Amino acid sequence: KRFLISKGKSLPDIGVGGNPFAGAFQERVLKIKFGFKNKELRVIRVWTNECGEKPALYNKKSGSIKSILLSDAWTDKTAINFLLNLKKMSAALEKLKCLAVSMKALM
Repeated sequence: KRFLISKGKSLPDIGVGGNPFAGAFQERVLKIKFGFKNKELRVIRVWTNECGEKPALYNKKSGSIKSILLSDAWTDKTAINFLLNLKKMSAALEKLKCLAVSMKALM
């Protein structure tokens, strides 16, 4: 959140410091995509309501994500693995949910 604020961006309906009006003059984030190589964050793409189809690009090579890479969360291998596998975990949970609904219907 602090990284986005430092780049003039805000998450929808959150604002700076929990104040919904604090981000009124910042670009509202619509989508964020993280790029990894060898389980290391390399690039962040941020789409906002002002940027249209072309995202703002922050990468390791330019040094624009250095502050994030030094934070505890991005050096935690367990957290990174969790983030990298989030889509697979979500799909597995959806399958279990569908199975539970099917089983309930059979009873």
